[in-house]
Order: sequence, then C-alpha cells, then structure tokens
Amino acid sequence: MESQWSVFYPDNYANPATDTDETLYMRIKRACTRYPDRVALEYGARKILYSTLLSMIDEVAVSWKKLGVQKGDVVMIVMGNNPINILSVYALDKIGASAAISVPNLATEYFVGYANCVNAKYCVMSCNQYLNYSSVLKETSIKTVIIGKYRETSVGITKVKILLYPLASYDTPKPKNIPEGITLKYWKDAFPINNNSTSHENSPHDRDNNRTVLYLFPSLPVECKAAEFNARSLNVSANTAEMVLKANEDLTGKPARMLCLNEACFSFGFLFGIHSLLSCGQTALLFTWYNADKIFFAIRKYKPDVLIGYTSTVASINKAGWPSDILKSVDRIIVGGGLLTSSQKAMLFEKAHSSGKKLSVCSITGCDDLLAYAYGPSDLQSDRLLGFPLPGIIMRIADPDTGLDVPEGAEGEIIVCSPISGFYGSAEELTTSPRYRKLPDGRIWYFTGNIGKQDGNKMFYLVASKSRAVRIGSYPIYPSKVDEVVQMTEGVTEACTVVIDRAEGSFLVTAVVPAEEYFFDNSLMEDLRERIRSECELTLHESMRPSEIAFFASLPRNSKGVIDYDAVKEKVEMLQIDVNMDENLTETPPAD
Repeated sequence: MESQWSVFYPDNYANPATDTDETLYMRIKRACTRYPDRVALEYGARKILYSTLLSMIDEVAVSWKKLGVQKGDVVMIVMGNNPINILSVYALDKIGASAAISVPNLATEYFVGYANCVNAKYCVMSCNQYLNYSSVLKETSIKTVIIGKYRETSVGITKVKILLYPLASYDTPKPKNIPEGITLKYWKDAFPINNNSTSHENSPHDRDNNRTVLYLFPSLPVECKAAEFNARSLNVSANTAEMVLKANEDLTGKPARMLCLNEACFSFGFLFGIHSLLSCGQTALLFTWYNADKIFFAIRKYKPDVLIGYTSTVASINKAGWPSDILKSVDRIIVGGGLLTSSQKAMLFEKAHSSGKKLSVCSITGCDDLLAYAYGPSDLQSDRLLGFPLPGIIMRIADPDTGLDVPEGAEGEIIVCSPISGFYGSAEELTTSPRYRKLPDGRIWYFTGNIGKQDGNKMFYLVASKSRAVRIGSYPIYPSKVDEVVQMTEGVTEACTVVIDRAEGSFLVTAVVPAEEYFFDNSLMEDLRERIRSECELTLHESMRPSEIAFFASLPRNSKGVIDYDAVKEKVEMLQIDVNMDENLTETPPAD
C-alpha cells in the first residue's frame, strides 16, 4: 500500500509493517525479548514481567500438549480477563491449536451453540461456571473440562489481598457431579507453573500462519457464528497500539498501564485491549466483572494511566454518585464501538479537571470484519469526528453505487481497504457479501455501511449509519443524527431514535434516559421534554424531528454493550404509543 500516512503520523509510524504473518506467539515472544524487565500483566497485587510471561506461556504450551491438545484443536476459554486465559491463548497458538474466547456469564443455550460452532474439545472454566454448564456439557463437543480459579495465579504475598477480589465467590463450589464421558481436571494440577522462572522451553513453534488463529464470540449470540481472525489481521490491530500507545510512551518516557473495560472475547477487548498492548511492551491491567458497577473497584484499585472501553462503559463513569476523583490517575481514555457525545466528553473532562488532570479522550473506529481502521484525536467540539486512517489502512468517501470518490465535503459511504479486507475478500466472499467489492484500482474495498464526509484537512466525519437510514415521505431520515441532537440537551444521558410504523404512516420516537434526578420531579421531566423539542426545532429539518419523546430508566444493549435498536423499538411499541395523542410517555416502573 502507499506510504501516505506521513500526513498524520511521525516518520517512525508512517510506514508500518502490516504485511507480516507473525503469529500471536511470535509477536508476544518478540515483545518479551525486547522488554524483559518491564511489567506485562498486573492481576490484583501480582505483577508478571515480560521475561516471566514468556516462560509461563512456554510451560503452559507443554502442559496443553501433555493433555492431548493437538494442532488444529480448539479450546474454549470462558473466564474473561484472567491470566489463565491470556497464557492459554498464546500457548495454544504456539502448538498450532486455537482459542475460542467467550463471555464469562454466557447463557447455557449460547454456551452449547458456541462450543459446537467452533467444535471445541476442551474448555477452561471456573467452579461457578461448571455449576451452570455441567448439565449441558453432553450436548456439546467438549470432552475435557479444566477448572481454573480467579485466584489461581495470585500466590504468595498476594494471597490475603486477593480475598478482597469481587469474584472470589466464583471459585466455589467445588464440582461434585461429573457427566458421563467428560474428563475433569484442575488447572493447578494440570499446569504446574514456576512463577519465578525466566528460562524458556524450546519446543518448536507449530503454527500454520495462514490458518485461523483465534475465535471471538459473535456480536449476535443467537447466530452462534464465531468471528475468525488470521495472523495478518491480528497484526494490523497490534500496529494500532504501536501508534496510539507507543507514541504516548515517547512523550511520557514510560510505558502505559492500561485497564481494559471490555471482555476479552470481543475484538476491541482481546485484540486491542490486551494483545496489541502487550505487543508494544505496555502493561495490561487484568480485571473481570459481570456488571459495570465493578468498574469503580478496578479503577480505584489499579490507578491506570489509560482506560479503554466501549462508549457505554466509558460513559457510565459519568453516572451520579461516583467519586469526583475517579479519573485522578487517568491521562487518556480510548473509546471504541461508537462515539461519545460532546456532553459526555465534557463531563469526563470536568471530572478529570476536578482531580487536577488534563485528560485526552480519543476514539478507535472499527467493525467485526476489519477490527480497527480509524483513529480520532481528542476533540471536545465534534461529536462525529472519526479522525484519520490507521497506519496501513486506506479510507475514502465514495458513491455507494459506483465506488467512485465524491467531491470534498460531500456525503458518501465510508469505504476501507486494509490487509484484512484483502484476506477476507476472497472470490467466495466477493460473490456472497455486498460489503466487499473489487474496484477498478485492483484493490478489494470494504463498504462499511456508514455515511460520512471528509474535510479539507483530510479528516473523516461520521454522518449516519445506512443500516438505520429510512425515508419518511420523500425525505431521507438518519435516526443517529436525531440522537446526536437530543444527547446534546443538558439532562439527557442516552438517546435512541426509532421508527414506528402505523396504519397512518411512519413516525419517529426518541427513547431518552434522563439524568437520575429527573425521575423524582415531574416538572423537571416536562421541562426536559420541552427543551429537547426546542433543540430539535432549532437544529433539525421538520421531517427529522421526533413526534414523541419517551422516557426510560435504561435502554437495552446487545452483547457488545451497544444500544440494541430493535429491542428499544420493541420497548417503545409496548408503551402503546399514539402519536396523535398529547399524553406524555414515560416508562412506568414495575410494581413491587
């Protein structure tokens, strides 16, 4: 690809080695060799150096082979951001097997579907998870279960401190009933690890670089179709951190200590929040939780320099009742899975300012197919700034039908060309997926489904998503634009605009989550409703203004933490909306 990124990056980041087939193990081995004395992982009070990490990975690889894991086998790991999972991902890659990472609290029907989808023969889980899944193990391809504990890799002087860990209760009860045909083993017995060793087991690295090396849990679990990634796609993601995080090290003179607020089973969790971080010698702070409330515990315990998380998770830091100094240690927040609104960013900056910190809030934009492709610098003014392409990636604004460039400043579809699109854009993919197209320039381009534009400074902006675009009458409607305006209104925490179809026509209804204090005063709620309407009248075309504002205590989300549009629409429809009536729409709390 062209060396065009010098427009945005220093010379040492402008020409990345994206076309490399280094595997997961090869990449982590290179980092461990380069930064042996740096801290790679922190888990509770335990710190693991890079030199020790490589030794532990090598020992775990030997143990997996002794258990019978062979090249091509798949091991399902469901314990979240835990050293057991991290060690296993790299160790399995070394011996030619693959890890299938899942959410820790997966429903039983999805557990069965996912295990069978990837044909997993082995599974690593906690005692509590075994209690939940033991009854359905015979319905899966799993034959061997390894029981790990969240305290397993925290020993010695950390033994007392780890008792304070919120998930200690998930290490019980001890399994009693073992289904017929299932072999049960314990991590501490099957994987004896010398925690202080820096010597390396020299068994050969047995990985076919062109084979899929990692399975991630799907965005829509009902489909139970795992996302597959090869070595090259993983390296593009790792190069993202090389630019975002290593550049930060160049400025501060020290590696970042980053707390990932995403589960490892998602691409923005493991690939960017852990693997990419470790690939460039930074420190990953490991924490697993089952609800957002425990984020507070993790931030206060670790005091991270950098936070990375989905928009919904990061925005929850603004919730009422959190200490004003929660961001006291944080220099940078990296947001993915969407863009924060100006009001959300302003609240984060205010919290940081009260702690005497100067905060940077940047964004990484991507999708399941291409992982990350754009970097957005810290900017309080624009809600829609995507930024510029990551090193090794080309972005354009094109006509969605012809694929030709549109004039500067005009709206068009955002299309992306990267080493990953080249890999996935096979002949079969090109004939079955409308997203991949081979254009006259000879490249394979991925059509993101997002409408955007580019300014004179080559910056890309998100306008709306085509997936939610509709027409009411003859006017094109982008509900995300309505959400943007509504969320700029003081007192609005979240908003999602849906299209409701009735016999008399289609109407827009905006579901709003107000700040907590509004639920205790009807006059405040009505004032907020009027201010939202006024803001829409000032900013939006008549056809884009919502016919009704519906207030909810919360909005449903999918497995990636993103607002679930279809579920919101269902909730709105359940309120029995009649847009011709003037009654106010507010979710009624369930009766006691």
